[in-house]
Amino acid sequence: KEMLKFSRCYHLHEAKITRFKRVSKRYCMYMQILAVAYGGVSMFFTYRVQPFIWNYGTFSCALLSVCFYLCWCLARLQLDAAFHLLPEYREGLLVTTGFYTYCSHPLYLFSSLCLCSYLLLIGRPLLLLSMIVIIPVQIWRARQEAQVLREMYGDLYERYIETVII
Repeated sequence: KEMLKFSRCYHLHEAKITRFKRVSKRYCMYMQILAVAYGGVSMFFTYRVQPFIWNYGTFSCALLSVCFYLCWCLARLQLDAAFHLLPEYREGLLVTTGFYTYCSHPLYLFSSLCLCSYLLLIGRPLLLLSMIVIIPVQIWRARQEAQVLREMYGDLYERYIETVII
């Protein structure tokens, strides 16, 4: 009878952990959506304060910003089940298709490019100096992630890295 209680408690605990992982994954997706909504709202208020002069420069920055954002979303969707707050090993979850065929960390690349094009769009090129801090942080995060993936997947990750361009 004690074994049944322990087993039941263990399964309840395991269910709580699984539910926490699912909720945290959903929370992370909501945070991304919130960040993009914040960007859209800030762009709206920036436009209200100082309207854009639509010329070839602002139009190309707006187009690039939208394209980089869509690529960022697509790269995030390609991760799907492999996306976790903390990297963990799961058989067959090393993503090597889509954007990950050409670039080992497209999320970091497209988020930085999207931010740069957005800063140029709103007409604040001095804010590009913030990229002096953001880009090294993105590089550090990519290296940390690569180290964890190298430890988890070993030779499979090494063969993958040899095939990517960036």
